[in-house]
Amino acid sequence: MKKKQLYWLGMAILLLAGCHAQTSKENDTKESNVSAESKKAAVQKGRSTSYSQSIKKDSSNAATQPNSRSSETSASQTASNQSQSQQPEIQTGSGINEATIGNNPIFYFQGMNVPISVSLDDFTTAEKKVTFITKVSSNGEQDITQYAANFQQISPKSIRVFSADRSGIRTVNVDVEIDLTAVIMNKQASNLSGPLYLFINRSGTLSLATPNYAGNVPDDQRDVMIELVK
Repeated sequence: MKKKQLYWLGMAILLLAGCHAQTSKENDTKESNVSAESKKAAVQKGRSTSYSQSIKKDSSNAATQPNSRSSETSASQTASNQSQSQQPEIQTGSGINEATIGNNPIFYFQGMNVPISVSLDDFTTAEKKVTFITKVSSNGEQDITQYAANFQQISPKSIRVFSADRSGIRTVNVDVEIDLTAVIMNKQASNLSGPLYLFINRSGTLSLATPNYAGNVPDDQRDVMIELVK
């Protein structure tokens, strides 16, 4: 009887041990599967994050890198603008004549040691005159230097002028010249020489170029004339 009980007890222990082993094996398998799934999810997440970062990086690079065609166009336009700015203003063949000069136009100087103004008088007649106002006294009396003048078309040539708007020296093409031929009046014995030149300026109005009577310039600017406007 005892042997039989021991037999069944042993069988029960074996069965329990088998069940425990099977359960442990299943748990291990589940844990292994869970671990594998977690690793797989982590890998996928890492790939997704890396891909997203790559997309953002590429987009950022695309946004910050200049467009080569646009840069080339901009460089070309800059070169063209610089080239144009170095070209003299085209005033030749401007059609300036005695009629377009108007009725005794007055042009004004700026700065020190220069006359106050110069006018082109009677240019629609044969008695053309150029009149400089060199000084005005406190009581309004004017010192005048006046010349007989000759108006003529000349072969186009380039001259440099101090711009009337004080933007610097620029080159203009001229084909209209006014020569001072004889002194009519000269109270102060002012030595005002010529020739003078008329041209259409950048604003489309008339400018007069005179010698730089102040003379306060370095040697490389001795040829630069003064631009006067009305």
